[in-house]
Amino acid sequence: AVQAYLLSIDYCGAFFGPHLWVARLLSKMGEMKSAILMYKKALSYAPYLSEITFELVDAFIQTQQLANAETLLRSLRKKNTLGHADRFASASVLAKVLALQGSHREALKELNEPLILRPADQGLHLDIALNAFALKAWPEVEKSLFFILSEERTHPEALYLLSQMYIELRDFEKARDTLSFLLDKVSWRPLEVRFQLARAYTYLGELDKSQAIYEALLPFQRTVALYINLGNIHLLKNEKQAARFYFEKAQKLSPDSPVIINRLQE
Repeated sequence: AVQAYLLSIDYCGAFFGPHLWVARLLSKMGEMKSAILMYKKALSYAPYLSEITFELVDAFIQTQQLANAETLLRSLRKKNTLGHADRFASASVLAKVLALQGSHREALKELNEPLILRPADQGLHLDIALNAFALKAWPEVEKSLFFILSEERTHPEALYLLSQMYIELRDFEKARDTLSFLLDKVSWRPLEVRFQLARAYTYLGELDKSQAIYEALLPFQRTVALYINLGNIHLLKNEKQAARFYFEKAQKLSPDSPVIINRLQE
């Protein structure tokens, strides 16, 4: 059916509609290379339609063609005819593309305009916090997260990122309290939150609590990190046989890990 429709496009002349329809269909089918070609064709017929540009950018992101996505977005942002909605979207998506490329400082600069247009947008403040976190710009992280939490006290992503900031700052009591609140009040990634809470307990020296949480996670996730952390707890408790048991389990999953090799030699 798609092939027949592609053949019919030849008779449509310079009209973007059929090309856009096929591009969307190919995208849904996962045929991204062909979809991108059709999006480009549609855009060549209707360069004034930002909707096509955003869909092509999304296709570039899905296929890890981040440089192409950045170029297309910067070209779009040069247009003087963009309305507020498109200016907001183009800057926000460009910031996402820059962050994916590791250019967090540039991403923060691009988020300035959307912040002026929509100063109360929680998603925008979260993006700012994430980029600032990557740069370890803690005052900016805190400012954005506290704004979100002032609007929505149980915002899960904001609470989780706040807990990770506290861990980075080695304020383990605040990390523990934030994670405990998140676990009690919000049903959001409970396994991941419990794992981080166990980390906080370990740093605070509450090894029994940490061990209990990790052991409760074993039926659900048997990962290298979980085995190593359990091994470390047993080492701290001077339970070398139990520590070796978990380090050997970790080594089966990651045989060449220098961390595990060193632990087994201790």
